[in-house]
Amino acid sequence: FLGFTTQAMAGFGGSVITLTLGALLLPIERLVPLIVAVGWVQTFVLSVRLRGHVEWRLLGTFILPLMVVGAALGLYLQAFLGGATLKALYGVFVVAVAARELALIARVTKDAPAALPRPAAVLGTLGAGLIQGIYASGGPLLVYVIGRLGLAKGAFRATLITVWFPLNTALLLVFVSQGRLTPRDLPAAAWLLLPIGVALV
Repeated sequence: FLGFTTQAMAGFGGSVITLTLGALLLPIERLVPLIVAVGWVQTFVLSVRLRGHVEWRLLGTFILPLMVVGAALGLYLQAFLGGATLKALYGVFVVAVAARELALIARVTKDAPAALPRPAAVLGTLGAGLIQGIYASGGPLLVYVIGRLGLAKGAFRATLITVWFPLNTALLLVFVSQGRLTPRDLPAAAWLLLPIGVALV
């Protein structure tokens, strides 16, 4: 509920929060397909609702192509990482994101951050795709890149939400083909849809 309410408001954060807290209870490799499955429902609804605010050119010519390449690489690498390694690496990622946010809060400035140089923006977006492919949590890194482009708040939120829908659709198909998401997961997914529905409201 906390994770996907945050995502409905900000455009990202659902998987990061849900996976961070959920990893205390279940293995990450079990959680990721479930989170992607129920998150798909939310991103579908919000993508349709917010489609008029999406920056389609930015999405189609820059964000999605790089995110898809990064996610494919992440899915490939994920197959070689064990559960303990996945959890440790995710812990490092979460701590790094939290440290950066705390540093930004401590640095009081009214100036908007400058856009990243093109090579850094490309690498950052590829990295976001990589993390999306492994953990379905590429939002913070993508926000670091896209948040510097000066988009209006509505366009920023709508564009981010719309990124996750095609990516999570592809991830779902991969998880089903790999046997990581099966009809046996339907009861757990159904329970998780309850907080998703409340989060949408």
